[in-house]
Amino acid sequence: MPPTAVKGVKGSYFDTAGLDINIADTLDAIDPRELAFLSLLGWPKVSPKERGAARGANTLQFPCTEVTHTWLNDALDPTLIPLNAAYTAGSGTLNFGTTTINYISVDDLLMADDVQWRVTAVDAAAGTCSVSLLAGLTDANVANAVNVLRLHNSIVEGKTADVAGGYSLQPTQTSNYVQNFDGQVNLTFTEKSVMRYGIGDNEKREIAMMLQSKFRQFELACMYNYRSAAPTATSSKPIMGGLYFYIRRQTTEKADQLYNAGGGKLTDTILKTVCRNIYEVGGEPDTILVSPIQKVQIDEFLDPYRSVQGFENDRYGGMVSRYANSFFDGKIVISRNLRPGDAIILSTKYLGVGPLNGHLDLSFSLRQLADRGNTVDWYLSGSYTMEVRNNTRGHGWIYSLAT
Repeated sequence: MPPTAVKGVKGSYFDTAGLDINIADTLDAIDPRELAFLSLLGWPKVSPKERGAARGANTLQFPCTEVTHTWLNDALDPTLIPLNAAYTAGSGTLNFGTTTINYISVDDLLMADDVQWRVTAVDAAAGTCSVSLLAGLTDANVANAVNVLRLHNSIVEGKTADVAGGYSLQPTQTSNYVQNFDGQVNLTFTEKSVMRYGIGDNEKREIAMMLQSKFRQFELACMYNYRSAAPTATSSKPIMGGLYFYIRRQTTEKADQLYNAGGGKLTDTILKTVCRNIYEVGGEPDTILVSPIQKVQIDEFLDPYRSVQGFENDRYGGMVSRYANSFFDGKIVISRNLRPGDAIILSTKYLGVGPLNGHLDLSFSLRQLADRGNTVDWYLSGSYTMEVRNNTRGHGWIYSLAT
């Protein structure tokens, strides 16, 4: 087909299909406090060379090439294993149950209270192991559910490998869906042309406002989405899961990683409790994400311990941006988009957000649509997913706080 011939001087609106706009300045102008959570993940970021792109930093650990994005979680075997039944001194049998017994092997050394045993046999089907008391110690009763410390194993010199008696640690598989996001700006040429007081360029202003609104919605999706509507032949509107789905609505390794404040105030004790529980199961929390009202509460209970340096004569106040206890040393981040009664403790190294990037990179992009008369049409689109790795170990959520 021959090209279309246009008589006269070519104007910018004769051929608008695929026209890009440089929105790097718009993204740079977005206050990081408006996108507090995404900013933790290095988002949004735009290369000055990318015109028309609203690409955020891709912090996914695993490339997303399918509409269902899958990743693996690894964890070390536990050192503390709870008894499944009470132990009676002299019985020589410890009951751990059929699930956790797999962590026990012959010649392991176990300890509860001031008693230590060597494992002599394992009955995986019964969930029990036979033990012998170490010489020089006195056996004692141990109550049900007490954590038994698995120290190490001690083998005879020259022992051959016991393949059947060992175990392997299997990674767990977790997945999320890719969600499609969009936004648009539609202006008449008249509206684009009109000069309004305090507004330099109507079109750029409308685009900037739309971007800020849509990126705020994207942050809310990353924080509060409940994963739903798996992609199928008949479902084209999947909802990716956010922090709420992967942390708040799951069964964590320790109950107090999810802390119901019951309408009470946020306290140092609550933070220590949640951080300790995350730490004990292998998490490395480094960020506390809070609503403005909970930040005020943190400032209040930490005020007596605050150190002040470099205050000017005409400035006084108290603000805490970092917090430390025995299990946490990191930053406190305020989010306008967090619900007032929530505080989320995160191990940010386990978090990622990024686009579907198979044959095409479906990062956020803004493009002008084809001319359809007396209007200017801009369309924003992107297909994204989120990773919350080690979601039952690495994070915590305090909810129902006083507001």
